[in-house]
Amino acid sequence: MNILFLCTQNSARSIMAESILNSMNLKDFIGYSAGSMPSGVINEKAIKILKENNIYTENI
Repeated sequence: MNILFLCTQNSARSIMAESILNSMNLKDFIGYSAGSMPSGVINEKAIKILKENNIYTENI
């Protein structure tokens, strides 16, 4: 099942949700993220939090 996480800029919340879901290695679920007005830049604090929690951040 594909799961799409949406937020305004696709720079933090949806990126984090996608990364967390995909890090869970659930074979039946694949996370994706998008934004209604994407900024094109991932929030550095979001990346830092993901890395601190050992969440895979490559290819996001």
